[in-house]
Formats: sequence, structure tokens, C-alpha cells
Amino acid sequence: MILAMKYPLLYGFILCLICVISLPGCDNPPPAIPLVVSETLPARYVNALQDLAAPTPMTLRQVTLSNPGERRTMTAVNGEVLPHWAFNVPENGALLRFNVGILLTELRKNDLKTTFRIVSETHSPPQQLWSETITLPSGESSIFQPREIDLSAYKGAPLELSFSSTNQTLIPPSALHWWGNPILLPKKNPTPPKTPVILISCDTLRADHVGCYGHRRPTTPNIDRFAQDAVRFSRAYSNESWTLTAHMSMFTGLTPNHHRLSPYLNLPDNIPTLTECLQDAGYTAAGFTGHRSWLMPSRGFGRGFDLYVTPIGAYRNIDAVMNEFYTDWFPKHKQESLFLFLHNYDIHDKHESTNTPYDPEDDDFRIFTHGLSVPPFHYPELPEVKGGNLLQAHNDKKICFSLEEQQYIDLTYDECVYKVDHALGELFRYLKDAPFPNTTNGSYYDHALIIVTSDHGESLGEHDKYRHGSLFEDNVHIPLLIKFPGGKFSGRVNNELVDLTDLMPTVLDTLGQEIPPDLDGISLLSLLRNETPPRSDLFFQRLRHRAIRNDHIKLLHNIQSNHFELYNLLQDPKELKNCYTPEDSNAAPMQTKLNTYFQPPQDGWVIHLQDPEGTLETTLTITADQPISNTHIQEGFFIEKFGLGEKGRKTFTGYAQITPEHPEFTLRIQTEPAASTITLQVLSSKPLSLIHQPEQPLQQELDFTLDAATARNTPAAHNALTALKAPALHVYYVPPAAKGEEAAPLSEQALEELEALGYLEELK
Repeated sequence: MILAMKYPLLYGFILCLICVISLPGCDNPPPAIPLVVSETLPARYVNALQDLAAPTPMTLRQVTLSNPGERRTMTAVNGEVLPHWAFNVPENGALLRFNVGILLTELRKNDLKTTFRIVSETHSPPQQLWSETITLPSGESSIFQPREIDLSAYKGAPLELSFSSTNQTLIPPSALHWWGNPILLPKKNPTPPKTPVILISCDTLRADHVGCYGHRRPTTPNIDRFAQDAVRFSRAYSNESWTLTAHMSMFTGLTPNHHRLSPYLNLPDNIPTLTECLQDAGYTAAGFTGHRSWLMPSRGFGRGFDLYVTPIGAYRNIDAVMNEFYTDWFPKHKQESLFLFLHNYDIHDKHESTNTPYDPEDDDFRIFTHGLSVPPFHYPELPEVKGGNLLQAHNDKKICFSLEEQQYIDLTYDECVYKVDHALGELFRYLKDAPFPNTTNGSYYDHALIIVTSDHGESLGEHDKYRHGSLFEDNVHIPLLIKFPGGKFSGRVNNELVDLTDLMPTVLDTLGQEIPPDLDGISLLSLLRNETPPRSDLFFQRLRHRAIRNDHIKLLHNIQSNHFELYNLLQDPKELKNCYTPEDSNAAPMQTKLNTYFQPPQDGWVIHLQDPEGTLETTLTITADQPISNTHIQEGFFIEKFGLGEKGRKTFTGYAQITPEHPEFTLRIQTEPAASTITLQVLSSKPLSLIHQPEQPLQQELDFTLDAATARNTPAAHNALTALKAPALHVYYVPPAAKGEEAAPLSEQALEELEALGYLEELK
């Protein structure tokens, strides 16, 4: 708290840092869920963490631990002595798999040693089943070790285990000992594996640079061959041209407007993910990402995964992603029902790591620039700028690329696409050579549901822009190819409007699993069977931009400048001629749909801060008496304090900043069911006036509780806030709109009377 007051900008940076390195959070533990080892689900992993954490005030956390060359995220619990875990060992025995690790929040000059033990308390005296001393070398911040114990000697018997750790060296308070992902794998009667699901995301791959989508260069020979076994969706779109939110649309079946993940807010706890649904169906899930920051598991991506691996650095080569799958994970788990998420980042620009904006980083893939001289990409006015930052400098009109540089950028982008395609070709061949378990014919490739897509496209000079920050076709039109099990629908091309929200319901429908209600996406399997009507509209968003498109008309709206653009994509596929006029017959109905779709929620608790000087920084902790289901930033800058985000969370903490450009901040919070009270703890860089308690003196530290029945935004309170030209806090509750019952039909006499009065004419 003292840090936040004395060094508010540093405090905000630390909150951002927590997001990047995924340090453990400080949330309250979730309610206990009794462990049941089911004889009817022998192939299921049974997660012991809830039992281990429930009896004590410890928190389950998403913890990221690193070894040299690898980085893994696991759900973990820490403590020197954990509660006992009692269960019956299945009749055929079982394996206990777990990780042990050490995490430091500050580096040390000496080695740290910790001995971990698992003891059977069932025996008298207690019997040690496993013990090992783990050493964290000096200068390292974390280490983990995966381990396994065979419990077959205790098959059919009750077993009570205790978990403990002992320091062998003097350690600082910043050192934490972790037990990660302890799971029980019964050995009895393993069930035949279900349909494998493989989701491949090629970050920043635009559709029109893929061969089967019409590109002139041979960038994707392997994807093109894959398309012969798959369904190619010719008009597939990203809901937002941004890695973070687009990927979450894949995993939730919701548009960004509805899943509400943002730079500052995690995925709401009450929204189920595809991985969680597959976990409930008995799948073992692993995710291997090529980029770290946006795909951190704490944002919600790690939910449901048995293994979720992010790079040590900012990003990693696709070969490193694939090798971990080939050499480590797949051979150990190929007998199980598998869900695999493979994300690659090689097409994306590489910031300042290379001299050119795009770089395949391997001469074997420089097939389009072979024999060409590399343009200098050097600008005296910006001598230190290189790599992908050159693209931003061009967008900001600080530099202007020469024609030679523009052509080289386009060629090297395609070389990065070719590199990714080469790796996918090796993956497909590997899966074709791997026999599918418990069958006499067919490979993993034959039996699998395989999806190849992208999170967004990329501008390569169109509209004099680079990178991905718009809603033009080059940014939102993406490839989508789905190979269904057994080659169903192979070679077909579907021309309907589809988007990333369709992936989750398609996977679940293909597997015969229940699809959660109220998804934005539709099952593409159902669409191909003509059981679901095609969409008429798609919606997009990015920063200050909103857009809607139908079969061939697209309307874009800049909500900051209130500027509109309208394009006929049949006549103008490159979106060069803005046809918008307010009188246009296409514009008005699409504008109405756009405004309605992006209308923010109106009910719930509203926290409003203002500072006419624009220099206010505040830490807010909001505690409701019901689980928080939705948070929405209507205006201003806010960073949520990242933690595990467990189900049923009732506390929400973050850092709000008011600037001269944004002198007001408004956060709306909804709960399910509606909360009757909330408690706010506020730490502000300036004394605040409380609109609901005007008699209170100005304060920088506040702690108060409000009741929904009385905390309303009355006209007097609104007028007081408007008239006050000083830092102020206004908190109030907006009840949900009452939903009326269906009206009874009118009698013929009543209808005649209304028509005679002219009322019915208004409704015709």
C-alpha cells in the first residue's frame, strides 16, 4: 500500500509484471470438492488439489515454473505440511503423478535445497513412499521436477497420504515450495481412447497468403494437401484482430464482447472453456504455445489443461513447440483421449530481435528472397529502430518504406508462412505414421479431428498500414480448415460466413458432447449437415473500431471519431472506395444492428471515479456477497490484479488510473445472482469526495459497505457529481430491468376500438 501511494506508476508497472510472469495470486481458496476415485472412469485423471487445499486457508494457484529450456504452468498448492489425502486405491492399482518445485520471487547467490516427502499414514508406524531433495541453483528463480509413484502394492486398499517439505538450507521468505498437479491415474481396464482433437493456431496468418485460398506464391504446399482431406471454409473470420481475445473466442464460443477478456481483465469465472468441457468428458489436454505474454494461463487459457507450456522468453520457434510434443508428451499419452492445442508465433513480426520485420530465421526457408540483396532498413532519424518496430514507425508516419523494402517485407512474410507450413507437414506425416490405439487399421491422423486456423491476419501495406490493428479484410479474414474423423466431408468448400466462435461448438458436436447454452458460435458440423441455418451477419471489434458485415456489405465505425465507412465487398474486395452516406439503404439497418450489439450492460454495481486534473491513481478492492459474473470497463484505464480466478470468486482487485485524456473512470460489475451488498476498499493518490456520503471528510483510504436497496444514482447525486470539480468517487446500483409476463391477446372488440382511435396504424 505504501508503495502504491509513494510510487503509483511503479505500482502500476508491478501489476503489469504480475501478468507477464504469472506469480502466484492471493485469492481465497475455493470451496472443498470431495475426491471420488470412480471405478467407472478408470482412465480419468482425478485431481487431488481440491482435497489438499480445502481444510486449510491455502490457495490453489496457477504457477509457472521454469527449468533450463522449458517452462510449464500447473495448478499447485504450497506449504511445508499439507493436509492428508485419503482414498481407496483401485483394484488394479494406480499411478500417482505429481510435480515438485521451488519458486523464488527474488534471486539468491546460494543454492537452495528442499526435501519433499510422501508418507503413508495408513501404516503404523507411518511408511515413507517417496522422498527426494530438489536443488534450486543460485541465480535461478524456479525449478520443477515431474515424478511418479506406482501404488500397485496397495491395490484395493485404503490409503492415506501426507505431503511435506523440509528446507535443507536457510531460505528467504520469498521461497515457496509447490506440489503441482497431483493426479491419480487408475490402471484398471483403460477405456479405448476417444477421438483425438488437435487445434492448430497459426498466429498472424491471413487467408489470402495461403495457397488453397488463392495465393500466387507456393507458400503452403502441406496445408494445401491437408485441405484435400478437410473442409475449407472460404469466408472464415476472426472476431477481433488480436491474439488475446481471438484465441479466447476459440476456447469459449463467445465473441470478445461477450467473453469480456481484455488487456486488463481475466476471463470471467462463470464462463466454461472448451478444454474444461473436454476434461469433463475424460480427455487429457496439453497446450504448447509459441508466445508467452498474451497466452498466459492466468488469463483463463490454462483452465482444464493437464499440461500448459509457455516459452521461457517472449516467443519460441515452431520447431521447439513441435519437438516437445513429439519427444515428450505424445509418446507418454498416446493411449489416452487427447486434446492438443498447438500455437505458433513464427509468422508474427519479431519486434527488435531481427533487422527485418519478418524473418524465418533459417536459410532453408528463404526461398522467395534467395539471391536478393537485403534492403538496409536503416533510417538516420531512427537509428535504433529495427525489426517489427519498423512497421509501427511506418504506421506512425515517422518513416516511409521504399518500394524495394515493401516488396521484401511481403516476401519475408511469405517465407515465415512457408516455414510454418513445413512444420505442419512434418506433424501431419508423424500423425499418419502413428497407429491409433485399439484399432486394426487407421492412424492418429485418420481418426483425429484436426483444425488449422489463425487468430487474425496482417496488413502488408494495404491502406498504407502494417501489422494488425484494423478491421479490414486483410486483418480479419483468416483460413479455417477442419478435417473431420474418418475423412467426412473431405475436399468440400463451404462459402457461408463463419468465425472463431464456431470452433468450440463444432468440436463438442463432433464428439457427441453437450454444447453449453448461449454460445455465439454455431456447430459447423451441423451447418454442413444443413441442420443449422447460416448466419446473416458477423460482428468485429478492435480498439476504437467496430464493424458488421453481411453477405457482401461491410460497415465500419470508429467510435472515437464517429467516422463510418461502407464497402461493397463484391465490387470492392480491397475496401478502397468508401460508399458511406447516412441515406444509404444499407447503412441505416446495419448501423442499428451494430449499435445494439455493442451496447454495454446497464444493470449492476457502478464504480465511477473522476478527477478534472487527470492525475488520479487508485487501487480498488471490491467484495460482493455473491459470485462476480461480469466486469465491464465503460471508460478509463484499469488493470486487474491477476490471480487464479477460481469459480465463484467474490473479490475483485485492480489499479485504476485517470489521465488528462480520460478524466473519468467507470467500472460496472455484475453478480449472479444479484448482489445485495458490496464492500469497497480504496487507496487513492488524492483525497476523494464520496458522493453517497457528502458529509464525510475527504480521505485517501476508504473502507465501506453499500446496500443495493439504498445505493441508487438519484438525480441529486448525479447533479452533485456534475457540479463537483474535484476528485470524487460515486458508487451506486442499477437493478436489472423487470421482465414483464407475456401479454394476453386482445379481444376483437378491443382491437376494433384501438383501430378506430388510430393506434393500430402505428404498428403496421
